[in-house]
Amino acid sequence: MRLAWTERLDPRGLRLTNLTACTTLSARLNPPLPHQPMLLPRSIVNRWILPALPLALALSVYAPTLGFELVYDDHDAIEANTAVVDADLVALMTTPFWGPGEADRVATWRPLTSASFAVDRRVGLALANGASPERAIAAALHAGNLAAFLAAIAALWWLLGVLGGNIGVRLAATVLFAVHPLLTEPVAWTVARADLQSACFGLLFLTAWVRGWRLRSAAFLAGALLAKESAIVLPAVALAWTWSTIRIKRDGAMPSLLPPLRRLSELHPSVALESGDGQPLDDDVGALNEAATHGPAVPSASAGGSGAAAVRRWPRPAGMWIPVGVTVVCWLASRVAVLGSLSGAAPTVVENPVVAADWVSRGIAALIVAGLGGQRLLFSGPLSSDYGLAHFPALGAGAEAAFGWLVWGVLAGGMWLARRRSPRMVLALGMIAAPMLLFSHVIVPLPTAFAERLWVLPVAGICSVTAVGFERALQVRLRFVPVLLLGFAVLIALSAVSVRLRLPDWRDDASVYEAMVRDAPLSYRALVNSASVAQDRGEIEVSRGRLKRAQQIHPESPMAWLALARLETAAGEATGARESLDRAQATGGVTDKLLEAYCAFAARFETPPEAMRRCEVAAAARSRRPRPLPHMYLAMALDRGGRDDDATRAMAAALAACGNGPVPFVLQRNAGIFFARQGRWPDAVQWLQAALTVRPGDRQVLEPLGAACNAWAAASATTADIAAKQAADACLAAVNEARRLQ
Repeated sequence: MRLAWTERLDPRGLRLTNLTACTTLSARLNPPLPHQPMLLPRSIVNRWILPALPLALALSVYAPTLGFELVYDDHDAIEANTAVVDADLVALMTTPFWGPGEADRVATWRPLTSASFAVDRRVGLALANGASPERAIAAALHAGNLAAFLAAIAALWWLLGVLGGNIGVRLAATVLFAVHPLLTEPVAWTVARADLQSACFGLLFLTAWVRGWRLRSAAFLAGALLAKESAIVLPAVALAWTWSTIRIKRDGAMPSLLPPLRRLSELHPSVALESGDGQPLDDDVGALNEAATHGPAVPSASAGGSGAAAVRRWPRPAGMWIPVGVTVVCWLASRVAVLGSLSGAAPTVVENPVVAADWVSRGIAALIVAGLGGQRLLFSGPLSSDYGLAHFPALGAGAEAAFGWLVWGVLAGGMWLARRRSPRMVLALGMIAAPMLLFSHVIVPLPTAFAERLWVLPVAGICSVTAVGFERALQVRLRFVPVLLLGFAVLIALSAVSVRLRLPDWRDDASVYEAMVRDAPLSYRALVNSASVAQDRGEIEVSRGRLKRAQQIHPESPMAWLALARLETAAGEATGARESLDRAQATGGVTDKLLEAYCAFAARFETPPEAMRRCEVAAAARSRRPRPLPHMYLAMALDRGGRDDDATRAMAAALAACGNGPVPFVLQRNAGIFFARQGRWPDAVQWLQAALTVRPGDRQVLEPLGAACNAWAAASATTADIAAKQAADACLAAVNEARRLQ
């Protein structure tokens, strides 16, 4: 049976005047199946059980992240951010993402994400209950990331439901989104929560836009922008949807009867819904509801009243764009008020090699980004924690650039071909193309050359494309549909395994930096960061080799020279440390980090008066955030000079500078050694045990801790302080157990 409908313009107004049902002798209605009772009502299954499946799958796959530590930029955005540590709402709303005084870094203002960090940190402190607060805080923050990811999955489910389609196809798309390997980085890395929250609110914005909710769409867009500035592309995706819902009207329209007819065709697959000219109608229920809500188009005057000419119009009133425009303008004004400008400081060549490239090279870079993104969306095998020059050559084109041409061609051609037949496909392709255009550095070079965390919304887009494709395949009843479903099940299983295999790379700083060097051997930041990890492990030559390699990549950057100066200072190489410090000053000028490195050098090699002079300058230097280490080195220099009282005050200032944030390991260890030299055994044991908690089995902590416990036990034996004697004995037992395990 085929339902054919025609629309004509009645002289008295727009009204449907002809609706015919044409039967085809060669087509027969499928006989009804015998009634079979269900264990659960269909409404409960569709509304609660099926949406919970992708959420449960995501929880099972990403549950190990709850035991991970904070890594990489988490230390700057959370631990060293005084606004987050103090949970100061005013400061969170009026300071950059990286903390007060960081406006000249890279212009990022994400108050919603920073506020969620502050809340999670307070929750972690409340749940610590005597345990290690650092681990409890890290667990709470990772739980917040997982919650944001689950919210994004639910938002995608809702969007696909509003767009219409088979509920099984919606389930397949959201399951693919839940285990897509490209999302491992934003879920496992706490600071990447901004991308998850922005994508979640972005999907809610698109849902509200399709439903025609004006104020709610503006509110969701505001949430996406306050989570991350990359959400500025969402109005472009909404524009693509609006553009795709422009219809060619021949006679006028009264489409309010189309949704029931569409429902009839869904119940009976042998019933096809076609227009008067024999073309199948768009199966987009959301588009039909849109047409029913906003009414028909008015025929063009050039048609002479016959309605034969094609007429285009925006199916949405201009009022839909007013709240969105006001939201964007208010966000831009707030951003300028907080950061002082829209873009802030330009990224460096270390952060993005495209910065120093010309327009031709920047165009090639855009193709490389598209090629890399397309490969990672479709074939998520070769993933990396950091994309250095080995993955992202700024000059020259290769397979990625060629594949980039193909990706842009498919996106543009697909949106053009689907503009009148499937607004869902246009919306899904727009979710891929709009962020990709922003990340390609054509408009403005971003601080990151390429990163997987930026592709949360494109992953949702590719899952939506998959949903539309599956539904088309099911509608035409292709014979290979069972094989396709089996292949999809294998893909889901392989994706889940790939995610679980990648998760250990994000366990702690050491695993992240080692993975970065393994995947991106030419990444300057990866080499410098992994060198610090190697130094902490006692692998001096490995650390030195990586720093030398980093200096060859970017000899004009001071980061590697400063790290090498710290390494040589700790190793007792005075001449090499001095040369590295002078080279760092020549390349980067005088900064607070350079003054701190000079202070550490002076505290180790120079006379007490000279060390005190340098450390006093470093401690008094204006810094964007509290720096406790200059005060610590000053205390060490004063202690060498015999000024015990001044040294005690300097060490107290170093500990006070940490505030409510974490105390660095080097400060914990040196504070314990300092208090041991002064005979303050309880304080010495407290700080050395805290340092041993951070690095279990570290010999530089175990030895002074054992000496302090022995001295404390000997001192308490001569007194009647039974509690002190028991504490000292427990300390000795803990040290002996740590040595045995080592």
